[in-house]
Amino acid sequence: MTSTFLNISTDTTLGGSSASDSTVASQKAIKAYADNVVSGKQDTSNLVTSVSASSTDAQYPSAKLFYDTCGDIETLINAL
Repeated sequence: MTSTFLNISTDTTLGGSSASDSTVASQKAIKAYADNVVSGKQDTSNLVTSVSASSTDAQYPSAKLFYDTCGDIETLINAL
């Protein structure tokens, strides 16, 4: 769909310091902007796949570790 009435912008900074109320960002520009904003947000340097006595509060478990631990707890409870 195209329009001759809209001023379509492909600026992936969504206007940056010269944003305007008279332009509309293209779908591709919005996607590029969002991809850039969220890229690298997860710091995997503190991601752990096992928990031990030396684990710290700064670490966070992977989803698989959490799932495996819950499964182990469920197995122990069922064995009682």
